[in-house]
Amino acid sequence: MGLEDNADGRSRCAIVRGERVLARVEKNVDSLALYLATLRLGAIYVPLNPAYTPRETQHFIEVDYVNL
Repeated sequence: MGLEDNADGRSRCAIVRGERVLARVEKNVDSLALYLATLRLGAIYVPLNPAYTPRETQHFIEVDYVNL
């Protein structure tokens, strides 16, 4: 999956400039592409450690006002 594919997919999700996108993913090439695609759309990438518990994840969703 390339940068263009990620950016196109994110635009289908109606992500717009300034919105926060939470990404609970492992560190790998795909997560880097997701990061770059999010920046390309002008959105804010909010990385989350996939080892967080559901309670910890919910906290970040509430505190960061995540849009996706």
